[in-house]
Amino acid sequence: MESSQSLKKFSLFETPFRAFFLLGSVFLIASLNKWFLYLTGSITWSSKIPPFQWHSHEMVFGFSLAIIAGFLLTAVQNWTGVPCIKRKPLILLVGLWGLGRLFFWFSSSINFYALLIPDSLFLIFTLGWYCYSILKAKNYRNLIFVPILASFLVLHIYYCLALLNMQVLAMSGAMYSGVLLTVLVISVVAGRVFSFFTVARLGGTKILEPGWAFVALNLPLVALALLPLLGLLNSLAFNLLVLLSGIGQTVRVIRWWRKDLLQEPLLWSLYFSYGFLAIGFMLWSLLYSVSGMSSQIFHLIAIGCVGGVIFSMICRISLGHSGNSLKVKKVITLAFGFVFISAFARTILPLLNPELTQLTYWVSTLSLAIAFTFFVIVYFPILIGPRADNRPG
Repeated sequence: MESSQSLKKFSLFETPFRAFFLLGSVFLIASLNKWFLYLTGSITWSSKIPPFQWHSHEMVFGFSLAIIAGFLLTAVQNWTGVPCIKRKPLILLVGLWGLGRLFFWFSSSINFYALLIPDSLFLIFTLGWYCYSILKAKNYRNLIFVPILASFLVLHIYYCLALLNMQVLAMSGAMYSGVLLTVLVISVVAGRVFSFFTVARLGGTKILEPGWAFVALNLPLVALALLPLLGLLNSLAFNLLVLLSGIGQTVRVIRWWRKDLLQEPLLWSLYFSYGFLAIGFMLWSLLYSVSGMSSQIFHLIAIGCVGGVIFSMICRISLGHSGNSLKVKKVITLAFGFVFISAFARTILPLLNPELTQLTYWVSTLSLAIAFTFFVIVYFPILIGPRADNRPG
């Protein structure tokens, strides 16, 4: 009887990754559909927020930050042994995030100051719970994510103030910074878990990264996230940092690479996605003086690296933390391909044939939406149901 009741248990709010991975993906699909309808001229843009600024804000603060929050608030339990936020407190946190999405979606009738509050509270509470867990366990090694989360909070406030005064360039700079902060999170996490994931699945020796290399790889990303706010996006200093980061990330990927990665979709998808960061930075440095190139290469990183790594990580974490074996369905392997098609269509194809630019934007938007639709369909029962091994969480 107890086992039967356990199997029927609704577990969406038992751990943060469940709610944020599922609802974040659903929101991304809805946002991409709205964006597609706008790009095709099927809807008239009625928001007070300019379309490109809305799109970029929601990709960072609506989608990426939901995934980051779900990951960190779940991982911190493993790092510290302090129970994660769940049930009513988690519902409240998810509600704040959801309220922010509603306010930005219907921003034509919402006061600008109201746009500031929900996301700010969401970040404050996320940061507060994370800090509480770290400090209670004296797990100071993982304090590294505290200034990053705090930077996202400052960035959101900066964006809203720029929005209040309709400073479009400042809003765009904030979103470049937001994506680069997300890249910083990915770089830090990658250094910790990519080699571990590989060895756990394929065997061999974990590739250790010395402390100086960790600093050399991630400190330039901190500076890169700051420079767009200072109006130095296409400056010589920015370009030099992009070049250094590109070289460093390329060396990192080469050190990690193993031929047998190709046997495991959850591994090759991670490495291929991370490879977009190295390629993107190198191309950005080489082509930074070409007009309009920053936006193209920026999307190669935003979709290929950020979108790809997020997709692969949420697939793996959703299986591993729900007690399931790390075997993905064929449709998820296909979905990895749609993520890469999205990145290629948005950035490379317009360079090869500028006349097809509008069409490639449509293909990119739909491809990414299709990939995450597959994720939601496949992982919905996993994320709302109890663990396969009937353990808590």
